[in-house]
Formats: sequence, structure tokens, C-alpha cells
Amino acid sequence: MKPPAHLLLPALLLMILPLPLTAQVPISGPLSGLLADTTYQILDSIYVDYDDSLTIEPGAVLLFPDSSKFRVYGDLFAVGTSRDSIYFLPDSGVTRWGSLIFQVGAGRESVLSYCRFSGACASAINCYQASITITHCTISDNQANWGGGIYCSQASSPLISACVVTGNQSFNNGGGIYSTGFGTDPVIVNCLIAGNASNQGGGGSGRGGGGLCANHQASPVVSGCVITGNHCNENGGGISINDNSHPQISQTLIWGNSADSSGGGVFVSYWCNASFSNCEIAGNQADGFGGGLCLVDSANVFLQRVEIWGDTAQTGGGLAVLASRPTLDRCTVAGNRSPAGGGLYISSSPLTLQHSVVAGHPEGDGVVFAASDSALISHCDFWGNLPAAFSGNPPEGLGILTAVNANGDSCDAFGNLAADPLFVSAGMPDHRLQWGSPCVDAGLPDSLDPDGTAADLGAFCFDQGAPVRLLLVRPGTPLQVPAAGGSFDYTIQVTNITAAAQTAAIWCDATLPDSSTVGPTLGPVTAQVPAGATLSRLRSQAVPAAAPPGPYVYHGHAAAGADTSHDSFPFVKLGGTDGDAGGGWANAGEPFPRAATAAKDGFTPADMRLAVHPNPFNPSTVARYELRDASYVSLRIYDTAGREIATLVDGWKEAGAHQVTFDGSDLASGVYVYRLAAGATVVSGKMVLVK
Repeated sequence: MKPPAHLLLPALLLMILPLPLTAQVPISGPLSGLLADTTYQILDSIYVDYDDSLTIEPGAVLLFPDSSKFRVYGDLFAVGTSRDSIYFLPDSGVTRWGSLIFQVGAGRESVLSYCRFSGACASAINCYQASITITHCTISDNQANWGGGIYCSQASSPLISACVVTGNQSFNNGGGIYSTGFGTDPVIVNCLIAGNASNQGGGGSGRGGGGLCANHQASPVVSGCVITGNHCNENGGGISINDNSHPQISQTLIWGNSADSSGGGVFVSYWCNASFSNCEIAGNQADGFGGGLCLVDSANVFLQRVEIWGDTAQTGGGLAVLASRPTLDRCTVAGNRSPAGGGLYISSSPLTLQHSVVAGHPEGDGVVFAASDSALISHCDFWGNLPAAFSGNPPEGLGILTAVNANGDSCDAFGNLAADPLFVSAGMPDHRLQWGSPCVDAGLPDSLDPDGTAADLGAFCFDQGAPVRLLLVRPGTPLQVPAAGGSFDYTIQVTNITAAAQTAAIWCDATLPDSSTVGPTLGPVTAQVPAGATLSRLRSQAVPAAAPPGPYVYHGHAAAGADTSHDSFPFVKLGGTDGDAGGGWANAGEPFPRAATAAKDGFTPADMRLAVHPNPFNPSTVARYELRDASYVSLRIYDTAGREIATLVDGWKEAGAHQVTFDGSDLASGVYVYRLAAGATVVSGKMVLVK
């Protein structure tokens, strides 16, 4: 099977820009001190010795000969900037250089930031009992036997944050990242792992992992990542977990990966204990078992608030379980495809399934029980599965509607429904629940949702804690914005669940790969929402070319009185150019009824007062501002180069006087710029730190 055709890899590889190679400085052997901003020709392998440290300045370019390695026994500080990276590349005429290797005993303080690695033949970065920091790096077009991009072993626990790992290959396991061994617990946060490939000719004990592999008791922590477009010639197109490994994976999108054998999205085997929470596993493909996930050989997997949709396989479109022990709590399994187990295929495995929805499988039945040992299935909804909800050997009484639940809906003896879940949009798809869905409050009464009501069924609870609920309805496939910038359409849906009209303030913003926030990109606008009504407005959001590459989260907010409803969805930026990442986020589309921005309501600069005192200051000063009307407010501090230094205010503020303290104890003397934005009004000025 060929991997699915994605545009990710070509677009991402464009981020390795041509370099203006000027005069080259030859270096070799031991290094310490400082490598300034210039181009270096490595004559032979180089290294940083024990108790030594080396700092590489932004803009430096290191060109390596064939298979040459850079070993670090001491400390390495390679810290570039968003506009001036540090490059590790093969020299002209060289096909592949070796690797950057952090050896046993390398300093824990070592940092790689805004670095670009390409053309390595033995993993771009190797960590052997070295827990370093790797952040904002681009790691592309590298190769290795294991871990084409990054290899972690011998109790290494690096922090890998806001990185782009793309187009790497491994002969065996872990095309993008490979972690192995007890105590090897890398923390992988807000990374884009895309277009990597594994098992390109070999096997390997990790059994696969096109994007990521955890093997031999490794326990990576993965959060806020996008794992997409990866391929494995064996198992686990996106992720492979093997041999007593215990990863924790949360808030991660696993989409569009493929495997020639099993586990298009995820493959788990051999006594592993893996947990997934608040994840989306969608659009993956396997030739064998488990388009979304495949669990084999005594794997124990816990899934909570996981959405599994649009996956395909020969057996078990969404999930295939063989001799393992899965638990699904508050999950949605919908619209997957397989001739044998459209939703789930369960063989010789005790299944626990509760507070979940299994719906909309056009073939292969909702759940196939093939030689299943036992099953505990309660308070779920099975709807629209063809040709039947269940086949094989389901538990006695499952799906036979003989009772009524607390909502007055027909159910079986275990509280399971057979009713239309009333998704926001089954065709888009958007599997959140509409107001009035039979899945709302249909769970166990002593199992509560965050709003304090009885558990809803499925991956998404309907928030009844706010009088007005906001939803952002995105297109059906995960969003990708080209490197040159672009836009995406989405729908804002606002529902008033009360018996009285509500006035809501609505705004949107976005979280960047470095966890900073841009916005508000929309509003705030005020909207009148009639009692019991739902308002929907189509909007278009621009994303500028200067926005950096990586995973983003787009947020919407609706404040009614003292309560605020929030919603979000992820998207990916495939590249970036130099410039102001905070500008160019235009938002347009259908207006809300009686909506008006604060500026249109008469909010002018004269209505917003800002004073910073003392100024000059040492080491702290107080910013005092006054608002005529309630508004979304941001107050940020920048240096004279335009780099954001601090965010002092970022949220909804009521009318009246406010103050906040800025502490410059850790900053150098100099001029700094403050920028206060409220609605359409911006006030900025300078302040001087004198030490």
C-alpha cells in the first residue's frame, strides 16, 4: 500500500531555505567558548569535552563532511532566533553527514533552539542518557536505522517543544522520533510530526512507528502535537508502542497516517499500558487490522474523550483489539469503514465501553464480537451502524430496548440507547452534541461532567454551565495553512439554553506553536441571542505568511453575564517567512444580529486612559488603565527589536479602572515598548528601565 498523498512533506521541506554561503572557517577537534555568526567547514569530527561548554551564535552554519559526527560530552548552547536560525547541514557535494550526539554525561543544561537539521545519516539528534532541551527546531530529511529525526535512549528525557519533525526516514522503527529503554521519557509538546516513514527495509523490535515509536519500557509524554501523513511499511503509521512501554498522549491530532500492516494511526503491543485523552484519531488507513488503532498481545489501553472517525482497514475500521484489554470512556467512534467491524472489532479481549457513541458506520456493523471473552458496555449510544449495531457474540441483552432512562428515552438493561445522537454536523463531520440530543445527561448519574450535570455520551459534553454555549464548527478535515499564508472558513454557533434572551460578547483568538496568543482576531462583538435559539455565522480567518510553522489552536469565547463558554480546534501552518507574526490576522464574514465592535459603539481612544508610573523605573513600574466599556484587553511589552517580552493582560475586562505591575528585574537597562489594545483601540508608548 502506498502512503496517502499529502502536501505536507513538499511544503515543509521548503522551510530549509537556500543559504548564502560566504567564506568558510575550517574547524575540527575539540571546541569550547563561542562560535560566532559565520559559516564553518567541519574538517573532521568535532566535540565538546567534559566540563567544557560551547555557545553557537544565531546565524551560524555548520557544514559537515561525509558521515562526520558532532559529539557533546559537556554543554552545548545552540540558540538561534525566529529570524536567524543555526544550521547543521552536509557540506557541498556531501550526501549525508553523521549526527549531533549528546553522550552519557552531557550537561542537562544544553539547549537547541531555532536550529535546522537536515541531511544526517545516523539520526539528526541522538540523546544517550542526556536530558536536554530541543525547542523551535526544524528537523527534516534525515535518516537512521532507528529514529530518523531524533533518537532517545539510556534514560534520556529531553524536552522536545514546538519543533517540526518532517520527511525523516528510518530503516527500522521510529521514522520521526524513537525512544527506547527504561527511564527514557521524552516530553514532546506542541510539535508537528509529519511526512516521516519507518521500516523502509527492515523490521525492528519496535514493530513500526512512522512518526513516533516507544519501545522497551520507554514512557514518552506527548501533548498538543499533530502527527500526520506518516507511513510505516509494518505497523503504526503514526505511532507504534511496544514492549512494556507506558506513554501518555493527550490533546493530540493523529490524522492521515498509514500502515502496510496494522494500526494506521496507532499500534500498541506486548504488555504496554498506554493512555490517550482528548485526542482525535482520524483519516488513518491500515491494510490489516485497525485503521485508527490496533491493540495486540496483552496491550492495556485507556481512552478517554477520544474521537475516532474516518479511519479504514480490512478488519476493525476504527479500532481492532486482539487479546488485549481496552477501556473506552466518553469516546466517539463514528464514520469508520471496514467489511469486518466498521467501528470496533473485538477478539479474545474483555472490552469496557461506557458513556460513548458508536455511530454512522456504513458497513461491517458497529461492533463485531469475535471470540470475545467478556464485555462491560453501559450508557452508550449505538446508531446508524450497518448492517447491524452488533454481530458475532455480543453480551446477552445488549441493544434490546426494555427500559427507560432518566431522560425518558428507551434503553436496554445497561442504559444503552439506539437513538440519533444529533451531532452538530454528521456530514462535516462535527461530532459534538446539539441541545436536545438524547445523549445529553444520559450517563450514570454519579459520573458527572465538568459542568456538574450527569455524564453526556461521547467525546464531547454539552456545557450547561453557561447560559450561552459557543461552538466553532470547522471543515471536516484537519486544517492546513500553506507556508505562504492563507485562510480557512469556519462557523460560529451560539446557543442560548435558557428561557430568556441573552446578550453575549463574542471573540476569537489563536494560540501559536510557542504557546503565545494572537488576537482577538474577531471582535469582541455583542450579539442578542433569543431564548432557546441557536445562531450560526460563517466566518473566514486569514493566517499571515509570517506566522511560524507548527500546530496552532484556534479559540472562540462567548461571555454572557459572569459566565463564559469556550471552544477551540487545531490547525497546522506548514511553513513561515520573516515578519510580524502578530499582524495580518484579518477576520471577515456574516455579521451577528445587532452586533457591533467596541469602536462602533463609540469606544474611542479618548475613552481609554493609560498611564505608566514611574517612568523611568527600576526594577518595576505600574501600568494603570481605565475602560469606559467592558472589552477584551491585551497589554504586552516589547523590546525595540519588536520581540515580545511579557504579556501582562490577555482577557476580558469589565469597565472601570485596572492596574498591573511590570517587573523588569531580569531585563537589561534600555527602552521598552508597551502596547495596550482594547476592542479596535490601540495605545502604545515607551518606558525606560534604568539600573
